This record gives sequence, C-alpha cells and structure tokens, in this order.
Amino acid sequence: VPLAIAGLVLDATGASLPGVTVDARQIESGFTRSEVTNERGAYRLTALPVGNYVVTVENVPRALSRARP
Repeated sequence: VPLAIAGLVLDATGASLPGVTVDARQIESGFTRSEVTNERGAYRLTALPVGNYVVTVENVPRALSRARP
C-alpha cells in the first residue's frame, strides 16, 4: 500500500510559506519525492513506498533562514 505525507509549512508566527520545496527521502533506499507548497503552505507527497523517511524543507525565504533564536 503506497503511503502519503502531507502537512503545512509555516513560519514562527504561523504564516504560511508558499513556494517552499519539501523533500522526503526514504532512509533505506534513498528514494526521494519533492513537492512545492501551495499558496496556503500545504504540501502532499503521494505514492511513497513503505519505509522510514527524512523530510526536509528547502528554498525558505532568506529572512527566515537567517533567523536566530
């Protein structure tokens, strides 16, 4: 049965981040799937093989990527 990973990408204030790339990499095989968030910051990666995944976010706006706690 194929799997799906879905979610929202938000900044620290809760605002959506459209146009951000979300990558899922299966740990065991290295299989990857990518999706760009929509205007609400939502993404859905479908038809994923069963396994464990690492999910990363790329193309975060520069101002956010430089933020420090």
